[in-house]
Amino acid sequence: AAEAAAEATAARLEARLAAVERAVLASAGEEAARPRLLGLESLFPLVASGQWLPDQRARAGARDALGDEPGGAARLVSWAEVEGCGAEAVVLCCCGRTAAGAAAEAEQHLLSQTLPRHFLDSS
Repeated sequence: AAEAAAEATAARLEARLAAVERAVLASAGEEAARPRLLGLESLFPLVASGQWLPDQRARAGARDALGDEPGGAARLVSWAEVEGCGAEAVVLCCCGRTAAGAAAEAEQHLLSQTLPRHFLDSS
C-alpha cells in the first residue's frame, strides 16, 4: 500500500511539473530566446551544478550555459569555461551552505575575480 501511495504521489508531482514546463515553454518562445543560465554549486573549488539542477533550469525556461544535461554529475570547471560560456545569468546555490555562507563565498571567490562586465552588471 505504501509503495502504491508513493507511486501515485510521484505521478501527481510529475504531472504538475509537466504542466509548469509546458506553460514556461509556451511563454519562453523559441530556443534562441531562452536565457543562457550558468549554475554553480561551489566557487572554491569552482563546480558547475549537476544532478537535478540542470533539469530545474530547463523547466524554468532557461538553457544551460555549459550545455550540461539533466542527471549529469556536478563537475569542476575552470574560470575560462565560466567566462566563455556566454551566460546571461548566474545562479549560485552553494551546496551545504546557508544563504549567508553562500554570500560570503561569492564575495570572497567570485567578486574578487576579474570577470567580464556582464557578469557583474545587474541591469
